[in-house]
Amino acid sequence: MVRISDTEGRPLVGAEASLVDHIGDGGGNTIPLDPGPEPGTYRAVLPPGRTLRDLRVRITTSNTRFDVPVEP
Repeated sequence: MVRISDTEGRPLVGAEASLVDHIGDGGGNTIPLDPGPEPGTYRAVLPPGRTLRDLRVRITTSNTRFDVPVEP
């Protein structure tokens, strides 16, 4: 689960959010995040035993997209 807020600290609702897992051969996986129970929260359930590397949260709103690196 991640909590996303704007620059003023307000919960960012209505964004398209996903986890992006880059792997060594240049490929990767994108895991969509669903809206969570509280405004500005997004979540996903990962399969057990999945190894994540170079993990980022990708946030898209209107015509802006950015990636934020995170630790699993």
